[in-house]
Amino acid sequence: MKMKKENNKIVERRYDKFAIVSFVLGLLLVILTLLLRSTYSILRNGIISVGIITLCILSLSRIKRNKNLKGKFLAIISIFIVVVYVLAILLSVIFTGF
Repeated sequence: MKMKKENNKIVERRYDKFAIVSFVLGLLLVILTLLLRSTYSILRNGIISVGIITLCILSLSRIKRNKNLKGKFLAIISIFIVVVYVLAILLSVIFTGF
């Protein structure tokens, strides 16, 4: 673990829980959709995607306020994964005429 010295105290830097949860949920959303072929519920996937992006934004704001938190990269990657996923679903719907 990385330790940071601040005001003559050693402070442990830890990952933000929201960043970890949003990353895991983003990966699960994509993997489960690919495995189960469950693109039929676009509304459900859209709501879950909005929730994941909300968690990412909350995580980024918490990391910005608290310098002892890390996980900015996880939150940004989660946003990227979800946006690419939503674009893939939209393109699938447009071109297949779902």
